[in-house]
Amino acid sequence: MILKNKYFNYFWNAMIAMIMSVLAITIPFDLVFKIYPEELYLYVNVLVTTVFTLDIFYNIYKSMYLNADEYVLEEFQSLSQYVKRWLLIDLIAALPLSYLFDLHLAELGTLIKMLKTAQFMNYVKHREIKYWSELTLFFFAYWISHIAHWISCGWLLIRGLDTNLDMMSNYIKAIYWTTTTLTTVGYGDIIPSGNSQMIYASFTQLTGIGLYGYLIGNVANILSRADPAKGQYLENIEKLSALIRHRDLPKHLQRRLRDFYAYIWKKKWGYDEDEFLAQLPRSLRFEVNMHLKREIVENIPLFKGASLDFVQEITMRLKPVIVSKGDYVFKAGEKADSMYFIVHGEIWVLNGEEDKILAKLGDGDFFGEVALYKRDRRNATILAKSFCDLYVLDREAFDYVLTQHPDIAQQIAEKVAQRTGN
Repeated sequence: MILKNKYFNYFWNAMIAMIMSVLAITIPFDLVFKIYPEELYLYVNVLVTTVFTLDIFYNIYKSMYLNADEYVLEEFQSLSQYVKRWLLIDLIAALPLSYLFDLHLAELGTLIKMLKTAQFMNYVKHREIKYWSELTLFFFAYWISHIAHWISCGWLLIRGLDTNLDMMSNYIKAIYWTTTTLTTVGYGDIIPSGNSQMIYASFTQLTGIGLYGYLIGNVANILSRADPAKGQYLENIEKLSALIRHRDLPKHLQRRLRDFYAYIWKKKWGYDEDEFLAQLPRSLRFEVNMHLKREIVENIPLFKGASLDFVQEITMRLKPVIVSKGDYVFKAGEKADSMYFIVHGEIWVLNGEEDKILAKLGDGDFFGEVALYKRDRRNATILAKSFCDLYVLDREAFDYVLTQHPDIAQQIAEKVAQRTGN
């Protein structure tokens, strides 16, 4: 049934939020300028009452019959919770209060449903997590503009319209006063007179202080979180700067450290992949690992045509490593405890004396399997000729591959024989 579709639920709440956004502008504006003809005013009230009444029935239906697990981000998940938290608000918004009490100002009661709009916006931020920062800034601008509009209309109601100006000029003048007051600039060219205007101006100034504090304390934080990799990079550079001030590192070493941090920022997104994955339950960690590494694993010639079971297992066992340009991955004679797969970069294989290039390896190649397979010490030196993204398979995981996946073990054995000439 369409009502049980989660996309319908999303669409319905988006429609209610859009209707409320329009009403939040037109209702205060109509109170000041009487823009609705009486007949149109009646039609609008009937339409709003109908839609908001349907919204009450839909929310009751959803709370009673839909699976709460599908709506884990919703504020209410049961009928009792809906009745306690939202039913009264929805009833007030749905009732044609201006007709019931014969008071035009009662229209403002409809605006109480803006609380539901705020709830929906919070839901959207969590649902569209990829765009969290952008949506937070957009919604902040949304509320600022609406608050400024409400205060401007309230100012016009209290102060009265200037008969020498047209409707738009009166509104622009009110917006100007609201903006200067909220931002605590206050040029003094529009001065409140009388107790009611001064109280209203004081309230607006206090609101401006709160908004300004929110802007400084939160938006700056949002902007800094918009690029966490850059934030991590800048933090690392600050630490490096402090180290250099206290320890006289040579210029070439400073440059290598700087380049390493820059590479992490630009290529590795500035965070520890394993640290993030470690926080997840096993099933989620398994799926995320598959998504992050499957394409890379399948592009490695050694694993071409491997079974899905193997790809799933190997993605859980591969660990990411970054090697700086000019660094050794290992040297001849060292104990072998892992093999390596090149995701990106250039590797030179040198003899023990490092005076001869035995091979040049690139994306998709692997190395280090010979000594690991023969349980011997390294017979060559590996030098990174560029920044390299590698995946490491340790001895325990390597032995698992040999015992559990004989087809892959056979390919490794052939490669070892090819490289050793045996």
